[in-house]
Amino acid sequence: MTEFSTVEFAAFYTSEMRPLIRHVMRAVPGADMHQAADAAQSAFMQAYQTWSTIRHPRAWLRTVAVREYHRVRTLVAEVLTDSLPDGIVPAADYGL
Repeated sequence: MTEFSTVEFAAFYTSEMRPLIRHVMRAVPGADMHQAADAAQSAFMQAYQTWSTIRHPRAWLRTVAVREYHRVRTLVAEVLTDSLPDGIVPAADYGL
């Protein structure tokens, strides 16, 4: 792509978002629709910022969306823990 056009980008987004979500779901075992949609949206946000430099937008988006999925899942996995921070009372202590 040589010249940036928001109209072209919007049309591309409309036609490619659903296929990109499906691609992420197929490429990443266990990815659900919401996680795949988040990764696809993140890839499109990055594409918008560098749209005029992307030569093969479909391939670029697929690569970036899968990377984004893995990046976010890694961050979530690092944050999750089996213990609660000090001062937080488990719901079970309230009889819930």
